[in-house]
Amino acid sequence: MKPSLAEIPLLADADPAVLAAMDEQTEWFSAPAGWPILEAGEPPDGVWFLLSGSVAAFKPDERGAAKLLGYIRRGEPIGEMALIAREPHRSSVFAMRDSEVLKLSPDAFDMLAQAHPDLMRRIAKLMLTRARARCAQPAR
Repeated sequence: MKPSLAEIPLLADADPAVLAAMDEQTEWFSAPAGWPILEAGEPPDGVWFLLSGSVAAFKPDERGAAKLLGYIRRGEPIGEMALIAREPHRSSVFAMRDSEVLKLSPDAFDMLAQAHPDLMRRIAKLMLTRARARCAQPAR
């Protein structure tokens, strides 16, 4: 049975009818450990929500090595920064162990954000928290 957006804590306050309608537009994926969820340089094609497993974001450096930016927690969005900015992804996200994600298309995400304006505030707060954590990491 396909999971529902209603299971995602970030969306807990959203109208259940809106979430049920959005569920029709989600895609459910299983990503084996090591598989990319998205890759740096790709155009945004949706927002994923981590349902289970472990995923991490990596930024490629000038030598082609990947620097760990951080882990994404259960229920958090993946790819939201690129989609909101409508710019290519600046980092890659890989499944660190077998993981499950729900993907919302750009149009579905926009409809959800319009129907639930507080969602954008929550996502902005999460993006700031992630950016601050990256700034606090020591340079290597």
